[in-house]
Amino acid sequence: MRRYLVRRLVQMVPTFLGITLLTFAISHLAPGDPLQLDTESASAAGGSAAATAAFREAHGLNLPLPVQYGRWLKKILTFDFGRSLQDHRLVSEKLAEALPQTLLLALVSLFLAYLLAIPIGVHAAARPHSVLRRGLSVSLYLLYAMPTFWVAVMLLLVLGDLFPFQGLASEGAASLPLPGRILDTAWHLVLPVFCLSYPTLAVVSRQVRAAMQEALAQDYVRAARARGIPERSVIFRHALRNSLLPVVTMLGMSLPHLIGGSVVVERVFGINGMGLLAFEAISLRDYPVVMAICTLAALVTMVSVLIADLLYGLADPRIRVGEEA
Repeated sequence: MRRYLVRRLVQMVPTFLGITLLTFAISHLAPGDPLQLDTESASAAGGSAAATAAFREAHGLNLPLPVQYGRWLKKILTFDFGRSLQDHRLVSEKLAEALPQTLLLALVSLFLAYLLAIPIGVHAAARPHSVLRRGLSVSLYLLYAMPTFWVAVMLLLVLGDLFPFQGLASEGAASLPLPGRILDTAWHLVLPVFCLSYPTLAVVSRQVRAAMQEALAQDYVRAARARGIPERSVIFRHALRNSLLPVVTMLGMSLPHLIGGSVVVERVFGINGMGLLAFEAISLRDYPVVMAICTLAALVTMVSVLIADLLYGLADPRIRVGEEA
């Protein structure tokens, strides 16, 4: 296990460098210039060629791209993300403000989606002809077919009077006691968490159903039933445990997907998270912020996949991660 972990960590280094290099090249080669797109910086530069050149030189934008990438990579090794080109704030401060809100949204959505998806998938496989199974399947398919932004807008129109629809805290919530702040945040999370969780719920429940159907058709399940083992034990102790590998695989990619896909939800519900920050940074060609967000996204993705691989051994004792065949 230790050798496998070290080997995977070493393999992550070139992967990380490749991702950052590709992101850096695409972001800098895209049309547009931060000075041209930001009216405040343009007015501060006075519109003169000398002022524009001074602005570009101060931020290193006049250097060749390989040199800019090398300087950025050197700073990253010391956890220095630089300053934003738009408001000159430290990028780390912006990330510290946005990341907790996005992580809260993503983790709560992921927890609720898997909490509901596994029982739904198990029930659908164990009771394939039940009316409840058919109703749940149709409902989940309909939900998955609906675009997230459309569902978010419809929820605001229908339930906007019942639930708060902007931000994650009410005005003056900071003065409330801890239980009050928790309840206030939970009330704000209802609509955005629903919008983030229902696509994952639909996909994971279908995957669990397919894996359970395959497991229930295996010989060891027939043998367990022939020995008189209760059906509940057959389903949850035998079939379910051997059906978790696809679920673990999806779990490793679900968190990065939710973090990266939260831009629409955050924009509709006015949540100042990573998605909204990334959208604004890309629009304004704020290269330091874009690179910092892509770096964090790459690290989260690689770590999530690594954790999923390590969980294989817990989900199925027949798998020994890191052992050579």
